[in-house]
Amino acid sequence: KRMYDDATFWYDGRPYSGEDIEPITPTNRFYTVTKNVVDPDVDRDLWRLEIRGAIDNDLTLSFDDLAEHEQVDQESTLMCISNRIGAGLFSNARWRGVRLRDVLMSAGAHDDAYEIRLTGADAYVDTFGMDYALDEHTLLVYEMNGEPLPRTHGYPVRVGVPGLYGEKNVKWVTRIDVVTEDEKGFYEQQGWGPDFSPPTRSDLFRPRTD
Repeated sequence: KRMYDDATFWYDGRPYSGEDIEPITPTNRFYTVTKNVVDPDVDRDLWRLEIRGAIDNDLTLSFDDLAEHEQVDQESTLMCISNRIGAGLFSNARWRGVRLRDVLMSAGAHDDAYEIRLTGADAYVDTFGMDYALDEHTLLVYEMNGEPLPRTHGYPVRVGVPGLYGEKNVKWVTRIDVVTEDEKGFYEQQGWGPDFSPPTRSDLFRPRTD
């Protein structure tokens, strides 16, 4: 019973839709999708982020180490790759974090780097190109709507990469490898993609059937 109560059944696939939607989605209503039966429950004091691969200096960062970089606030949208019109698998939030670019530059990412491979505490793996990794809007996020990230959204740190589907915004991130060739992430290996840039979408409220 304890494990069932801790499971993701009640929120996996939760949409945000209806006539009462707001420009900034309340955190407790933000859409949620997970591959896990039970999501990781990470201790912030024990959490570490390893930066490895095609870099000059291997890094291992604690949560407190993030404070050494400039703190950034931005509003951005997440949308699930399986979202369809009217499904509600997309939401907006205010995020706070540090630029991934700043961390990668401090590690000395090599000029021949092709993309980064991200790994979460749940062993989830995904990738995206260096153009996104070095974009000023791609963040290592630790706050959502002014509060620490909830467990369901990747506490204590996740990746936020505007312009790519939600699956690329890896939760509970614990490792980033800078790689020099194309690699496929968890869902890409199952046939999703190859385009992971969301198109413009709308939600329809009237007429509507449930």
